[in-house]
Amino acid sequence: MAVLAAAMLALPQQSPDAPIIRMNVELVQVDAVVHDGKGKPVTDLRAEDFEIKQDGKVQRITNFTYVAEPGRVNPEPVVGRAKGEVAAPAEKAKELIAGEVHRTMALVVDDLGLAFESVLRAKEAMLKFVDEQMQPGDLVAVLRTGQSAGTLQRFTTDKRQLRAAIQQIKFNFRTRVGIDSVARLYDERSASELGGGSGGRSGRGAAQQPAAGANEAHTKESQEQAENRERDHIASGTLGVLRYLVQGLRPMPGRKSVILFSENLALRQNDLNNIGVWDRLRSLTDLANRSGVVFYSVDPRGLLPLGLRAEDQAGAEINVPNPRGRLSPLDARRQEFNDSRMGLNFLAVETGGLHLEGSNDVSVLLGKAAEDQGGYYLIGYHPEAGTFRGGNEKTRYHDIQVRVKRAGLRVRSRNGFYNEAETVRAAGPKTHGERVVNALISPFAANEIGVRLTSLFDLDAASGPSVFSMLHIDARNLHFVVEPDGRHKAAIDVVTATFGEDGRLAESRTGSFTLRANDARYQRLMEDGVIFTIAQPLKEAGPFQLRAVVSDPEGQKLGSATQFIEIPNLKDGHLALSGIMLMAATSEAVQKLTGREGGDEDQAQYSEGNAAIRHFRRGQKVTYGYKVLNASLDSRTSEPQLLTSVRLYRDGLEVFHSDPKPLGVAAAKDRSKLMVGGVLQLGQQFQPGDYALQVVVWDKLAKGARGVVSQSIDFELE
Repeated sequence: MAVLAAAMLALPQQSPDAPIIRMNVELVQVDAVVHDGKGKPVTDLRAEDFEIKQDGKVQRITNFTYVAEPGRVNPEPVVGRAKGEVAAPAEKAKELIAGEVHRTMALVVDDLGLAFESVLRAKEAMLKFVDEQMQPGDLVAVLRTGQSAGTLQRFTTDKRQLRAAIQQIKFNFRTRVGIDSVARLYDERSASELGGGSGGRSGRGAAQQPAAGANEAHTKESQEQAENRERDHIASGTLGVLRYLVQGLRPMPGRKSVILFSENLALRQNDLNNIGVWDRLRSLTDLANRSGVVFYSVDPRGLLPLGLRAEDQAGAEINVPNPRGRLSPLDARRQEFNDSRMGLNFLAVETGGLHLEGSNDVSVLLGKAAEDQGGYYLIGYHPEAGTFRGGNEKTRYHDIQVRVKRAGLRVRSRNGFYNEAETVRAAGPKTHGERVVNALISPFAANEIGVRLTSLFDLDAASGPSVFSMLHIDARNLHFVVEPDGRHKAAIDVVTATFGEDGRLAESRTGSFTLRANDARYQRLMEDGVIFTIAQPLKEAGPFQLRAVVSDPEGQKLGSATQFIEIPNLKDGHLALSGIMLMAATSEAVQKLTGREGGDEDQAQYSEGNAAIRHFRRGQKVTYGYKVLNASLDSRTSEPQLLTSVRLYRDGLEVFHSDPKPLGVAAAKDRSKLMVGGVLQLGQQFQPGDYALQVVVWDKLAKGARGVVSQSIDFELE
């Protein structure tokens, strides 16, 4: 496992494809966004409408194109649910190939630079974006600067995974901001600190009393220096995570952006330039420009009251001088607010993005950032000799200026680059093993071998909470050889990995298998494929991402599949459901579950009707089964009081539901794990398409929202 994890951490440095924005001895290419006076995008410009300068000298444009946004889809707004009701199951996420990606967006919460309320506002805005603004072709990841685990495997089209990641975000007490965005002002006679929205003082040092006696001034200076070092260290943590993220984004397709929710990235502290942060920020923007990544900084503080506030201490008035003799307390508060925005604005301006602030509705700001990534111009020119340094020449920064000649238009683009030429990079993983590791962490599906992954949460009597996975492999794409005895032989390598919410590798397994089959069995394999079952104990609750890669070492082919799953916290005693096992019904199953004899049509002769594939036909009967866990028991009868309902959804719309009915448990031996099963006939009235089966269970003895849970599973109907 350690070797696999190390290889995965190293892989994001590779760049199999050239970045959109190139800066080398042959071509400098930048992107530009143009708007009119009303803020609407302008899409009909030609190369002669632009002028581009490097270090003040006009360059001849040699490459020019406009990259247009595909038609937008406006999802239905999320409707509030009645008490005791559950949401419809999320639509099945589509695994994209690189050519289908239009926008690659990283939503980054700088929990090292956000106050408590700002974290909540950022979460609300991101949830609304995922539910109402995310478009087909969007590849999105949710990350925090307080954690620096894996990057590539976090990008997904699965809204369930994104919602779970957003819900996991919490206030970080290591923030350089503090609890409140605007610190309370103190009377200098009773406290040494006079506010600061940009530093740790607001949350930690603001209430400390000054040292007494002759060493008071020295103590204040030492404390100030210590706080500056701490803030610089935490700011370095933010920039380090952003740099690692940009490196991971480098080979990604589409319009690449980082939307950073932060309220503090100060380039000045105590009236002095923070050279360390400044240098790291300049290096980060240069890397972003070379990687084709645009930064949008979103300040979730809203409209801040920077004057006197009710909670400011009596006596901390505007005419009370600052202990350092430079600013009054209110002026210091305003100055630190302005300083806190400098780095965020620099990130956006230097990479051609936007710094967005001044709205109490953070979702509006996030919407502007997303909409800005529609269409853009790619403008390239051949740099003159000497632009890029050679030998022992010093590093130099080249300014880029893009101007639109048409009156009344505004243009934004990247502002420059260092004179370091792009190095020749490897064209991607070379060995078969490197390709396997790349497929395991890539957000894109490898499809040389057809692979389908079905993972279900279960509670095993021996091992406890676990995940039961069924891996279906299309054998038609495997490389078979005929052995001397006439049997057909193929080798398969299977690698599985489970990633936690923070992107860290929680568990991995590898296995090598050999298939041997006579002619009849070989024909069956060609028709039905191969199913592997995997049981993985998972002791921790929370969201997980399961990935599987199947490789054919002889044919050098790969196939991969990904599934998101949430493990409930059973220790809290709340009602929970296992995953749903869904398959074509047999006569025996129908008789056992309904008490009626099954007909010939109930025989599971249709091979794709198994639980791993779930392709069904109209008129077919299917069986479903799941477990109800942690049901409340009546104190008098020691019996649960449960209601159940079954619902069908097609393309997100409900097409069938059964009325809630009591769940009989008389035959159950273990009331803590109740087995539930049923039969459903997929009548001719159901149209072909993608469906989801949802089961809902109400616990009449539980209180509030904890008394209703649901579980769902997808299937296809022909």
